[in-house]
This record gives sequence, C-alpha cells and structure tokens, in this order.
Amino acid sequence: SDITGDSRIDSITSARTLKKDSETQTVQYNVRECFENREGDCDIPHRIYGLTRDYHGLEALFGLFTQSTSELVTKADPETQIDLLTKPVQMMGSLLIYDLKGGCEQYRLAIVEEQKETTNLLETLLILFFIIAIISTFIGFIFFLL
Repeated sequence: SDITGDSRIDSITSARTLKKDSETQTVQYNVRECFENREGDCDIPHRIYGLTRDYHGLEALFGLFTQSTSELVTKADPETQIDLLTKPVQMMGSLLIYDLKGGCEQYRLAIVEEQKETTNLLETLLILFFIIAIISTFIGFIFFLL
C-alpha cells in the first residue's frame, strides 16, 4: 500500500537493526548511568543538565533531546534571541557534549559489529556453495566420462 504516494520511497525496504538480545538493542533500551564519550566523562557529577538518575538507553536520551527541542521551539518567540541559560538549551547542549554523543558512537560500533558478523556468515556460505558447485561439477564430469 502507498504510504507517501511516491513509488520510489514506498518501495524502499530496510533490514531491522534491532534484533532481540542484540548489542544494538542493549544500547538502545537498557538502563544506563552513562555513555562515555571521552575518558572521565562519567565521573562528572550532573553532567547532563536536569538529569539526576539512570536512563533507559539511547532511546531515552533522544527523547529528552526531542522534548527539549520541542519546548524551545514552542516557547521561544521567533522575534527574540534565545537565552542560552534556559533549561532546554542547557539540556540539549549537555546531551550533545556527553552521553548522546557517546551513545551514538556505541550504537554505531554495535551496528558495525553486527554487519561484520553477517558478512562473515555470508562469506562462509559463499565458500560452501562454491565447494558444493566444484564437487557437483567434478562428479558430473566423472559420470560423463563413464
């Protein structure tokens, strides 16, 4: 069924990056105290403005960032300059400097690792099929000669 009305966009498919018990799922949803961006970041108390407890993975951080963005856009008058000391700006800045950046890096590494595993599996299957093809060709050649 058409979702956007654009046949090219509607025909695009993508494999899931989140699989049950995968590293990407762990990074995305498990309870965390910190996603370390630089060594020692997790030792900084109150590094994320307004956040005083654990959070549920990268998904929660994106939610906080989106909420802060929404607050800023809806409350700010387009004619006035935004005060950098407001809660949404401070929250967005601290998220980008610390955990959100570290979480995105961990998520990227998890996806790359899963892709390497998939590539290794496909390479093994390709080699196996090649061996089967050679054996089948050899057996066929022997039966042809007899």
